[in-house]
Amino acid sequence: MSSPILIRSLATNALFSAVSGVALIAFAVAGTDAFGVPPWMLGIVGAGLLSFAWIVHRTARNPEPMLVRLIVGADVTWVVAAAVVLLGFPGTLSPMGSIALALASLVVADLAVMQYAGMRRGSLDTNRAALG
Repeated sequence: MSSPILIRSLATNALFSAVSGVALIAFAVAGTDAFGVPPWMLGIVGAGLLSFAWIVHRTARNPEPMLVRLIVGADVTWVVAAAVVLLGFPGTLSPMGSIALALASLVVADLAVMQYAGMRRGSLDTNRAALG
């Protein structure tokens, strides 16, 4: 199941999630005004992202199909939840917070697509090898 696209996109996802998590924790107090949410919320999201980054990093080293599907599902869930917040509850975040969430969600959506494509490519390569 491990195609180069899958490995690279998982590794990129792990890095993006880790950097985002560290930034949210490190700048939780300063981010309160910038993003329009309390520091504890930024800290919780940051800690969650660090945990997610660790799981994605481990999966990139040994991509098991079920874990890859769960990661893609988590990424899609993030994008949908972000859209609900941005569209369903306008004004919840500051303008800067809304822009940051939208941009992060675009990156996450791209990573989900790349991981899915890598997963499919790996499945196709495995099927070809079995036939061949």
